[in-house]
Amino acid sequence: MLEKIIEILKESKADAWEITDTKTRGWEFYFIRHDLDQNRAKDVEHIRLTVHRSLDNGEALGSASDEINPTDSIEDIKRKVEQLIYT
Repeated sequence: MLEKIIEILKESKADAWEITDTKTRGWEFYFIRHDLDQNRAKDVEHIRLTVHRSLDNGEALGSASDEINPTDSIEDIKRKVEQLIYT
């Protein structure tokens, strides 16, 4: 997934970018009257993208951030990157 995002960013007009991929593992326990009723394990992935673009012929640097879901399609990722660049 990260390779696809990097490939899309290289083809875009972004001057720089920052990708943070955080994977979290956790457990949830549900009790009823002090007795364990059910439990489950969960794995969550968050991909945070920050896009930087120079403004006013390089006099300023702007940035915008958004979260990309691991289940997003290539078209959705391209759309989000374009929105971040022109925000």
